[in-house]
Amino acid sequence: VYDGDTVRTQVWHYPGRTECLECHTGPTQGGLALGFNTAQLNRDFLYPNGVTDNQLRSLQFAGYFSASPAVPPLNTLRALAHPTNETVSVEQRVRSYLAANCAFCHQPGGSAQANFDARLFRALPQVNLVNGPLVNPGGNASNRVVVPGSLDHSMLLARISIRGAGQMPPRASTIVDTQAVALLSRWITNDLAAYQSFADWQIAHFGSTNAPAALSAADPDGDRGRNGLEYLTGTDPQDAASAWGIGIEVQGESAFISYPRLPNRGFEVQWRANSDFGTTSGWQFLDVPENRPFFSATNGVTRVPVSPREAVSRFYRVRVYEP
Repeated sequence: VYDGDTVRTQVWHYPGRTECLECHTGPTQGGLALGFNTAQLNRDFLYPNGVTDNQLRSLQFAGYFSASPAVPPLNTLRALAHPTNETVSVEQRVRSYLAANCAFCHQPGGSAQANFDARLFRALPQVNLVNGPLVNPGGNASNRVVVPGSLDHSMLLARISIRGAGQMPPRASTIVDTQAVALLSRWITNDLAAYQSFADWQIAHFGSTNAPAALSAADPDGDRGRNGLEYLTGTDPQDAASAWGIGIEVQGESAFISYPRLPNRGFEVQWRANSDFGTTSGWQFLDVPENRPFFSATNGVTRVPVSPREAVSRFYRVRVYEP
């Protein structure tokens, strides 16, 4: 193969049926047709007729979906992040890479002999990635799936960095994805070095994970922000003046729900009618493009437009969650 100014040897391996079925599992795991899933398809595509449209919406219009409703509101659905999109958190780009390349085997019931779950829609604390135990620690008890701050002990990084015995993905790949290696290394070295689980956060603030004041639903500073929210928004659970909040802005004929955006946190504006006052039900997703799931790489302020006419007859809130 001629590659610029160099000539290199390229080996192609065409897997047999048995090899293919190692990854093309399903229908409940890999789904047989790898990549044919909501998060992969939830993006715009330029079709040969010159029309650009969301792939899910195009498939629905073409009659490929039989369920009713065939596709939920597109603004509610998760999408994979491109690995070079610097507006998206490094963690979300890593998780998107793993969802696209590993999740069909690495999930409960999948064919992989490993404990972590690479699916995108599971929150990080639920998937055994960070300090996750290994079936085979490679002769070193300090090795884990991913170890914050340690490239040497992160076996996920080691496996995608080699080709040959033990490589990942295990089939039909003879060249290391250097872009993925660099992205995962960046996540481990920079972001994860400062990662704090909720249990770590509880110990840091209360010295315990089971003290009454440390529980997720507790509000020791009385600011109406429970510990679970204080953890997600990075505020001090013992200082009522340290609080995260939302507001409404009016600019001429336009109105916006505004809130402080935090790196690698999900935010979802919800609404319900004034007639539901006093109830805990009735909250609905605010179906506008600005409210799509997005996990930012930076701090900032997000403004989600609302109808001024509807705003006077509705309550609004923002759900904060860990991706």
